[in-house]
Amino acid sequence: MGSFKVYLFSLCMICAISFEGVCSSEIKTASNHNWKMIKKVKGITIYSAEVDGEDVVAFRGDTIIDHPIERIVSALGDMKRKTTWMHDLKEIKTVEQYGPLNNIQYYHSGTPWPLSDRDFLFLAEGKYFKNKRMFVLNMRNIVRNDVPPRKGIVRGRLLESNYFISKTDDNNKTALRVEILVDPMGLVPKWVVNIFQRAWPKNTLTGLKRLMDDKTFPTNPKLLKFFKKQI
Repeated sequence: MGSFKVYLFSLCMICAISFEGVCSSEIKTASNHNWKMIKKVKGITIYSAEVDGEDVVAFRGDTIIDHPIERIVSALGDMKRKTTWMHDLKEIKTVEQYGPLNNIQYYHSGTPWPLSDRDFLFLAEGKYFKNKRMFVLNMRNIVRNDVPPRKGIVRGRLLESNYFISKTDDNNKTALRVEILVDPMGLVPKWVVNIFQRAWPKNTLTGLKRLMDDKTFPTNPKLLKFFKKQI
């Protein structure tokens, strides 16, 4: 377990995962939204949900990836590759590290012309639940006066985002669910936001699948060892 904790330190630094400690909260293994299926496309099922008190809509994508869980979690820790598979992500960096396993992350996301780019500041928390055979990553908005919006970029609000990554009975297949509820703020009508945002689950999961199939992308050996012990 010691070697796995060492890996988690680097994973947190790159991938926005925080565990129990400063600023942490209860990590949830499921959201309570009333999801409605929109469509199925290329092995991905897309859902939406109205959220009380919000004009924006939550979106979710479910899929099965033909790779083991340790490979998918490895992808979350690859700084150089993350901008290649996550939808519209231009830049990611760690703002502050609260001990070895807690952090705050900054994301800079591109938007279609003529809209201004958006950036987001959020706390992220992760945990592996052995009884559920599930790795969870929860993210939520945070405000920091020492990290103001950048010129020409609108500061949005990441109200909620989740990754639920679950083992299946086949070690080479992993169930993955991604969810997002984001308000980009600014003057963009919310109905326009919802049209663009519904593409996030499909494009993100498609990008991740592409990375998983890339033979140049290595599975972290420490994660491989850890997950083998969790059977």
